[in-house]
Amino acid sequence: MVFLLSSQYGSQMELEWKYMLTLFLGSYFLSWLLFAALCYVVAYSHGDFIFDPVSGERMGEGEDPCIFGVGNWVAMLIYSVETQTTLGFGEKYASEECPETIFLFVMQMMSAALIEGCIVSVIYAKTARPARQLTKLKFSDKAVICYRDGRLCLLFRVCDPREQQSIESKIRVYMIVDKRTREGEFVKTHVELKLEGNGEQIILWPDVVCHVIDESSPLFQFTTAKLFNAAQYELYVSIVGTSPATGQMTEAKTSYLPREIFWGQRFVNIIHYDAQNERYIVDYENFNRTISVDMPMMQRTSDYLKLEYRK
Repeated sequence: MVFLLSSQYGSQMELEWKYMLTLFLGSYFLSWLLFAALCYVVAYSHGDFIFDPVSGERMGEGEDPCIFGVGNWVAMLIYSVETQTTLGFGEKYASEECPETIFLFVMQMMSAALIEGCIVSVIYAKTARPARQLTKLKFSDKAVICYRDGRLCLLFRVCDPREQQSIESKIRVYMIVDKRTREGEFVKTHVELKLEGNGEQIILWPDVVCHVIDESSPLFQFTTAKLFNAAQYELYVSIVGTSPATGQMTEAKTSYLPREIFWGQRFVNIIHYDAQNERYIVDYENFNRTISVDMPMMQRTSDYLKLEYRK
């Protein structure tokens, strides 16, 4: 039992609180039962449970019993609980008659210290370490491709419904694609996409993250909706920041596949000013809503991209 606690420390870190607390409470009960059973065997072999039916005196070996005040299994279990949870004894205590009970007494005290140490260590580590999804950030369930100020852009939306602004939040987007080596082997590679503002955005309200698809972008090779849909890649999005409530490093992540990236779409505005109450309100119901927009036809030249808007 104690070996299980120490060897499975990493697994306990990943357990939910209810399972972890159940594990530790079960460890206490198992240790009480285990040492009570061992002490009972020692006392039984010493004859401590054999009494004269007339006088009631103990008829076992030695002048004294192995454990004073114990005459049955229930009393032995109470002795085990007292040994592990108290610093002193009442009517039930070990004698010098049996070295085995002294050894079991020492081992039970050491086991109790080990269990308590594991509990303190795991609880401290679980409360001090960053959680996997710490800020409850919400990402749009799709990304879009449209034009902003005459530039082709990849857009997706992010927000924190609790409106708790992360400190020094940093957004990173990586494009994961298969690359074929000269020997014909396919390996996974990732390239970071450059974001506007270098990925440092205030997520106090819903915001749209923008990546300009220019000649330096790995998405520059996909200039039409057909190419975007036919390509095989994945966009991995990660947001790292500091929680204002706990001061811990936090992270939230998502990804977008080609089927989740829509060409010629744009996110609708969900931040509106309420003149009556003189404040801004956020329409989270339309968080993922997009509308279709006109897309210009692109013609490559040797030096630049020429845009011709459709009539």
